[in-house]
Amino acid sequence: MIDAPLKVNDHACFVGDTLVNTTDGYIKIKDLVGKEGYVNTINPDTKEKCVQKFSNVAMTDSNAEILEIEFENGEKLKLTPDHPILTDSGWKRADSLVETDNIITL
Repeated sequence: MIDAPLKVNDHACFVGDTLVNTTDGYIKIKDLVGKEGYVNTINPDTKEKCVQKFSNVAMTDSNAEILEIEFENGEKLKLTPDHPILTDSGWKRADSLVETDNIITL
């Protein structure tokens, strides 16, 4: 079995000003709505950097509950509580992360 998030009740999980690491540079997610392209990301199986195609981009509803994750370097990520986050122990919902979780980043 592969440890990956399920695509159930898909919805937008990031706020519009979230920067996305695309192959064309960092672009706000609100500027990617309705477009296709490629993002720099992590292969969840190997934990190695890779490129993945994106499409059907949408922003989070303005009434959605939003969490903020702050990384050790001071960067912040605003997302919905149910958004899956890849950690060194597998996928976890954003609202179930604890301080000792190691989030896999680029």
